[in-house]
Amino acid sequence: MSPGELVRCVDLRSIIYTIPPAEAIALIEQSIAPKAGREVENDIRLYRIFREEICEDNHPMMDANQWWDVDTAISHTQHLVLFNPWWIEEPTSADEVL
Repeated sequence: MSPGELVRCVDLRSIIYTIPPAEAIALIEQSIAPKAGREVENDIRLYRIFREEICEDNHPMMDANQWWDVDTAISHTQHLVLFNPWWIEEPTSADEVL
């Protein structure tokens, strides 16, 4: 499904004044969040392929699915920063206590 087809499926009446359909399409085209995983080497490989094939000039969003503990999140983030992500979603569990 193209970004335009996806936007046409969404009822934008409540947010049309906030984000016009053309802007929503542009955001979708540059906003994909592949899942980060257990091994940082695999994540680096994944995001390198992602950058080369899909998102060369854009900032990826990353989703770690609360997989990491605090120390792992810090370590992985230091490696993944070379991809200049907009954010890394849910790096740790909400219950993780520092």
